[in-house]
Amino acid sequence: MGWHTMPSYSINEAALLIAELDPSEVESPESAKRLNYDGWESAISWNKAISEGMKAKELEPYHRAVFVEADPVSQRVDVETLDYWADLDCSKTKISRSELRRWTSLHDSAPVFLFNAQERAINENMGYEAAKAKFFRNEAAADEGRQVSDEAVSASPVFETPPDLLEIQKLLDGKHVHQAEQLALALKAWLGVSHLYKQNLGSAASPKGDVVEWLNDNASELGKTQQERIASLVNWDKSGGRPTTGK
Repeated sequence: MGWHTMPSYSINEAALLIAELDPSEVESPESAKRLNYDGWESAISWNKAISEGMKAKELEPYHRAVFVEADPVSQRVDVETLDYWADLDCSKTKISRSELRRWTSLHDSAPVFLFNAQERAINENMGYEAAKAKFFRNEAAADEGRQVSDEAVSASPVFETPPDLLEIQKLLDGKHVHQAEQLALALKAWLGVSHLYKQNLGSAASPKGDVVEWLNDNASELGKTQQERIASLVNWDKSGGRPTTGK
């Protein structure tokens, strides 16, 4: 199975993959331990770390929903009402690919299955350490893009935030009454790639290529036509050449 193309992973799948085990061969870290697979200790540790991180609100579940163990079947609850002491159903609770990239990078881990196309090419041609460094640079730029809205609001505490900016913030948070997902993705992609170029980390012949890479990392469920439409909209350099940076 092409695990590097999946938009989300269960906690069990994520833990197994980080430990370099194949979830299509073994269903959980506990099963890996019982069957004495090489790497089961690592899978158990990552499973616990992801579960604890989610309960501590350090890691956001897919669609903000978690499943907790209950009799006779697990129950779905909103992350905001999750009891820290609850036992998560790790086969049903999921994490998005982009959130898992963010979280693993903060824990100094760069799992190969989370590499985007560019990082995979670097891994193949230049080795894992070079690909790992690119992974961390990409996530640092993406994280700056994720934080930019909060920074803009907190930078001017004396003044009220303009109503239009509040509407945009709701859109970015996925909470707008007229939520338009592709518009929100376009804004997030523009923020992320713009910050990438400000740090002289742009890698494509034009920003459009980096926007496509950003979409591959953060919205891999999009089709090529949708990616092309968003990338064409976001691209600020219509000439196709690399823009001047640092100004």
